[in-house]
Amino acid sequence: MEKLVLIDGNSLINRAFYATKLLTTREGVPTNGVFGFTKLLLKIISDIKPAYMVVAFDLKAPTFRHKMFENYKGTRKPMPDELAAQMPIMKSLLSALNIRMCEKEGYEADDLIGTLSRKFEDRVHSIIITGDRDSYQLVNSRTDVYITKTGVSELLKLTEKNFKELIGYEPRQVVDIKALMGDSSDNIPGVAGIGEKTAISLIQQYDNLDNIFAHAAENRPAVQSKLESGREMAYLSQTLARIDTDADISVDLEDCRICLPFPAEAKEICFRLEFSSIMRMDIFAEGEVCSAEKSECKRAEVVRIHDSAAFIESVMREPEIAVYSNGVSFAFYFGGIEYTARIKANLLDDGLDETEIVEILKVICGERERRLFLYGKKNMQHRLRQYGIDLLCRAEDVSILKYLTDYTGKDDDLSLAEQSYGLPPETHAQNIFLLHDIFYANLEKDGLISLYRDVELPLSDVLFDMEVAGVKVDVGTSAVFEKKYREEAEKITEDIYEQAGEKFNLNSPAQLGKVLFDDLQIPSPKKSKGGKYSTSADILEKLADEHAIVRDILRYRRIQKLLSTYIDGFRPLIHAATQRVHTNYNQIQTSTGRLSSTNPNLQNIPVRDEEGRELRKLFLASDGEHILLDADYSQIELRLLAHFSGCKELIEAYNRGDDIHALTASQVFDVPLETVDSHMRRSAKAVNFGIIYGISDFGLAKNLGISPKRAGEYIKKYFETYSDVKNYMDTNVAFAKEHGYVTTILGRKRVINEIKSANFNIRSFGERAAMNMPLQGSSADIIKVAMIRIYDRLKREGLRSKLIMQVHDELVIDALISEKEKVAEILKYEMEHAAELRVPLVAEVHEGKNWYEAK
Repeated sequence: MEKLVLIDGNSLINRAFYATKLLTTREGVPTNGVFGFTKLLLKIISDIKPAYMVVAFDLKAPTFRHKMFENYKGTRKPMPDELAAQMPIMKSLLSALNIRMCEKEGYEADDLIGTLSRKFEDRVHSIIITGDRDSYQLVNSRTDVYITKTGVSELLKLTEKNFKELIGYEPRQVVDIKALMGDSSDNIPGVAGIGEKTAISLIQQYDNLDNIFAHAAENRPAVQSKLESGREMAYLSQTLARIDTDADISVDLEDCRICLPFPAEAKEICFRLEFSSIMRMDIFAEGEVCSAEKSECKRAEVVRIHDSAAFIESVMREPEIAVYSNGVSFAFYFGGIEYTARIKANLLDDGLDETEIVEILKVICGERERRLFLYGKKNMQHRLRQYGIDLLCRAEDVSILKYLTDYTGKDDDLSLAEQSYGLPPETHAQNIFLLHDIFYANLEKDGLISLYRDVELPLSDVLFDMEVAGVKVDVGTSAVFEKKYREEAEKITEDIYEQAGEKFNLNSPAQLGKVLFDDLQIPSPKKSKGGKYSTSADILEKLADEHAIVRDILRYRRIQKLLSTYIDGFRPLIHAATQRVHTNYNQIQTSTGRLSSTNPNLQNIPVRDEEGRELRKLFLASDGEHILLDADYSQIELRLLAHFSGCKELIEAYNRGDDIHALTASQVFDVPLETVDSHMRRSAKAVNFGIIYGISDFGLAKNLGISPKRAGEYIKKYFETYSDVKNYMDTNVAFAKEHGYVTTILGRKRVINEIKSANFNIRSFGERAAMNMPLQGSSADIIKVAMIRIYDRLKREGLRSKLIMQVHDELVIDALISEKEKVAEILKYEMEHAAELRVPLVAEVHEGKNWYEAK
């Protein structure tokens, strides 16, 4: 029998809204509810494979229940503005997907769903998906109810066969139980004084409401009295709780049929909502996706290259060419024509030989006066390097232009950029050329050309050379660490088993929770709704002081992470011949402008404890003739805070060369500077850096192990001492609320839509971002400038030492020992002069044969 899925639209989008982190479009339109709902919708279609689907919605108009009982649902809070704004968006998307919607004044979604489940029960098997337990009453042999358990990701599947086993009573008894106990969420009164436990007990004894009142005198006096005085309200509540399965609606089953693939129009809406993961699903019909910002350009003629020699002859005279490549196919746009080529896969393939492609690329990329337009210059350089080709001509990177004009750090790929401007997907090279002009004009309008031209574009060359150079790994030391970690892991595992009195899977949260909280009776937090214990780090850390087994488990997890991330995780990434790792520096993926590192991530090597820092011993100078020079900025974000805020006390302290943490300790704890001890200084350091991130009383309390009240006093005293800092932070937040963004020292923008949210937690995050982004983003700007200047000087002065690593505020150079004094001087000077601030920038340079020694 075919399946009909009936979805309670209001219930699910409400749950999706609260279960999905805040999402907004670049224009600030909230979309998290729609996104979570749509993901579930598509999962339902994929898993259940229904032939039909209906999404039912409530309307604002009063229902028959409101007319019977004025206060029905009177205690419900109104829908948040951010969710209300998403309802018409959700309905537009459903309409584009050709998914039938059903809504009618006077009825709730439950009534419409109940009516449809009964109306078609001789033709289909219905599955109701909702977060509302009222629908329990609809379960029968032809109708199942799937209830959302955790957000919208987990469903409890109730059928006629398993309902009583899981719930404890029959579906037909649901309404009578509600008639007795009421329902606070719907403001159904029930019988005063009768709770859930008593209601279920009465139903189990007497079966139904009529029988309960017929035998009311058989109950103990207190229950008898409540029933007698509450009879009228019970029957009113029964009517209010009963779903109407005969609503006056006209729906034809065939109108509810799901048709795949979905229309291209739906993909366009997903694009406008920036649902890139949904757009990549193979669920949409072929067809051009239009856009409100549709380009009016003429689509280029597409010509296949068959004669490489003739093409080379024609391309040699072209001053500007846009180039696209996915590694196998290539496209070149100039003169209004898009020329395409594909590397031949086999002898019968009509593509070009790889040698022919190489000759074309040599000509196109080797003319210094030519201007190329690329989408991902660094990636193209790596591709060319595989063919032994250097990129000699001037190149524009449209992906960087797009990144700088998005202002959110969203790294959408080329196909999404094409769709945004209504560009045909068959002409990638032409699209790159057109997008360049669009994004460049946006940068000009915002005065950010210099950020692109002088910082981000030249930085891509620096990063390319750093990635090619790589970092040498000491495989011998790695083996020593591995042996040490594995031996300790084995020993600590045996210790845990001995303390537990049994063997179990240490990596299974369920088994671990049972051992700790059931078998060993360690005091535990409450179980989750799914009946499981949490064994997360924050839970276990609270128990560690009093329980040795918990301390051992935390240590076991620490060792396993070191092994999996830095030993097992690095091993396949080490180049066999050179024993180097070649990380990828992501230049267009963070909202602050900071670089990130992947495969491997060199920026998350632990630094907070000695064991983590020792991992830096894995990274070596390239050979005996080289040494590592490491330089990092001293308190750059605090110095930027002094600069931006104009705080006289901080500026004077930095210009005197004071110990800023000791000075803050003196001010916060109200003691002479000379009496500040190490504990006071550590606390003040936490306050100083916490202020940068907009830390709360509770956050600082957790960091310092003190009460929130005491932490609040520290923060209050800090702002009393440095009032200009408080004014600066408040000004940033006010500016972001008014304009929707903040900027860095070089003008880089970050849009902060969260700051306008009605949700306190989301809005607080936005406020913290407004305080911190100008500091963190400016720090990123400054070190990028330093990297470019250092790289240029090393080349210009004929030095063979190479910049090989960047870790946020830290740079590492693989320096020839014969050059190290000169290179150290360059490194320190360029870092300290990368920006002119009201306070000095200070970079400390160290050296060593490995990164640990140099740090």
